[in-house]
Amino acid sequence: MTGKHLTEDQIQSRIASDPDAPEASDDQLAHGWQASDSFASSG
Repeated sequence: MTGKHLTEDQIQSRIASDPDAPEASDDQLAHGWQASDSFASSG
């Protein structure tokens, strides 16, 4: 960290320009899953 605080607009701009984390499409969101589905229940 540089110690410089970013504005919300700057943060959102950096998120939007990240090629490794594209926004999920509506189709992807419609077919999502819960993280808890990935873990076996211990019961």
